[in-house]
Amino acid sequence: MPVKLELLDSDTAPILTSFLYSAEYPLLIGIVVDEEVVAAEERIEEKKEIEKEKEKEEKKIQKEKEKIEKEKAEEEEKKRKGIKTVRCSGVRSNGERCKLTTETAEKKYLCPHHMAFTDGMDRDGDGVKEYRCTFIKKNGEQCKMKGEYGKKKRCYHHD
Repeated sequence: MPVKLELLDSDTAPILTSFLYSAEYPLLIGIVVDEEVVAAEERIEEKKEIEKEKEKEEKKIQKEKEKIEKEKAEEEEKKRKGIKTVRCSGVRSNGERCKLTTETAEKKYLCPHHMAFTDGMDRDGDGVKEYRCTFIKKNGEQCKMKGEYGKKKRCYHHD
């Protein structure tokens, strides 16, 4: 017989709820708890957990295989197009060769630091023109910073 807890007094409700969740209540209403059944249910749950772990591992392995296949396909595509890793042919201030590299089909490559620069060119190909900072320093030299500036055409140091 279900009991509505809302109709009970505030003093008796906690006692009744603790009784309903106690170990004696299932025995009183005729439910017999079999230890073998409980043990079997636990084993079934453990098996399900193990199966889930195996599925996760299989998915992880499958993703790794797909990633490797994708990388191989990209490498073959680059090889077919003649794209290879090329080092910048510019010379640093200490006389050593620049160490920046890129993947290109051309034989010669100059990084953004060593390529020729003229005001108003678009070095990175995003459609925004780049300029040299127009600020004149105390010693009379123009600032050497280059970038995509606004109307004043000044870098963040001199804005």
